[in-house]
Amino acid sequence: MTTEPEAPSRLRMRRVERLRREIALLERMDGRLWRKAALASVIGVVFIALLLMAVAAKLQYFMYHPLAVAMVALAVAALVWWLGRYTLWVPVILVVLLLAILFEGDVGGWDFGGDGGKAKVKPDRQGKLNAALSRRRTALAKLERRA
Repeated sequence: MTTEPEAPSRLRMRRVERLRREIALLERMDGRLWRKAALASVIGVVFIALLLMAVAAKLQYFMYHPLAVAMVALAVAALVWWLGRYTLWVPVILVVLLLAILFEGDVGGWDFGGDGGKAKVKPDRQGKLNAALSRRRTALAKLERRA
């Protein structure tokens, strides 16, 4: 008994063609998604690098020690990379914190921390010091005139 190969049914051929079209469409989508992911990661890396350089510049402004600034920037970059391998939300929080560090205080203009009135205390101390100096100078001048 010889079995002749049966001609594929019309239904089976339609299914094969549909699967081939779906595979081709999914492969094109995969290519587009890969390009989008590559572009997003390049933009993200450039953004984080610029952010780290800006934070390093701010640290340089306050610390005046280039080696310490480079070590802090490298440590933050390594932390963002290491945490980014496991979770996405932690590096996002770190980037937000770096932006807060960058834009807070004297250099950036935003002030997130309350100084508790310390900015007002220094002029008061300066005024007290000036008043005490002037009182003592006038007292010294009076004593020198008498003598």
